[in-house]
Amino acid sequence: MAGILLNTFFSQGILLSADSISRNGGILTKISVPPQVFAISSTISSFINFCIGLIPLAIVVQISGQKIAITFPLVIVIGLFLSALISGLGLLISILFIRFDDTRNIINVILMILMYLTPILYPISILSLKMQTIVNLNPLTSYLDIFRWAFSNNAQPTLGNWIYMILTSILTFALGTHVFKRFWPRMVVML
Repeated sequence: MAGILLNTFFSQGILLSADSISRNGGILTKISVPPQVFAISSTISSFINFCIGLIPLAIVVQISGQKIAITFPLVIVIGLFLSALISGLGLLISILFIRFDDTRNIINVILMILMYLTPILYPISILSLKMQTIVNLNPLTSYLDIFRWAFSNNAQPTLGNWIYMILTSILTFALGTHVFKRFWPRMVVML
């Protein structure tokens, strides 16, 4: 259930963040507002939903006889790093949402594929070594391992997981912001 909560936060956050700029095109063409505000506020909204979703998850963990780990406060830190990743991807994808209408459908398919490439419903150990490598390249795998460890001590993240999580979130946010700023003057006329 922890994986489903994390994946829902990721998928919902990306779709809302990417779509927020094109949905608010009327405001952006009339008022001088940094468009990144819409993408980041959508990510914050998804983060709040994620935090609320921790309550039923905690209840399920208690009912199942497990205990919530002492490291539970790190879940918020993990959520913040995932928020940075989502905001960066949302800014990148928002350019495509404005330019191409069919991008929404393609992103939904990619998010579904990404969900199956994240060990949410299966242990990674059942996969072949080649598939394990592919699944480990998925940044969500690191987030999930760290989240499971921080929430209920259900996984053993490595230092590599932590480094991968931090680097992907910071680099994606920086890249998304940079690319968005560069292409925004051309995109605003398409709103």
